[in-house]
Amino acid sequence: DAQFPIVIMDTPGMGDSRGEQKDEEHLRTIAGWVNGLRYIHLVVILVGNETRMSSSLRKILLEFQKRFGQDLWAHAMVVVNRWDFDGDDLPEEFEQKFCKGLQEPIASESPPLPGQTNDAHVGLGLTEEECAKMLPFAF
Repeated sequence: DAQFPIVIMDTPGMGDSRGEQKDEEHLRTIAGWVNGLRYIHLVVILVGNETRMSSSLRKILLEFQKRFGQDLWAHAMVVVNRWDFDGDDLPEEFEQKFCKGLQEPIASESPPLPGQTNDAHVGLGLTEEECAKMLPFAF
């Protein structure tokens, strides 16, 4: 409908098997698309059934946050793919753990624990209030 145009943007995948250089190329492409938008109504964040955020997803979300500011989170919805409905985890527990990860600082001052990289200590620096503004998770 010309009166109410809808643009759906499916970003290229990150964690490309061709290497980090290809991921950087994808990130530049995404940034170009995002910078061309005046506003955004909904950001769907598709994740697997683990609460730890990958560095590639973090880079994309930081780019969106840089462009649209903290108001982005009031338009964000997390969709969990491959949820094990027969498993022991409850969707509410997943939401809490995922939001805690979003609240981790953007950069860590502390050294990584043995067997971990600094990546495990990095989030998006969101506040509890910003997480609370997010749309309900979908499983």
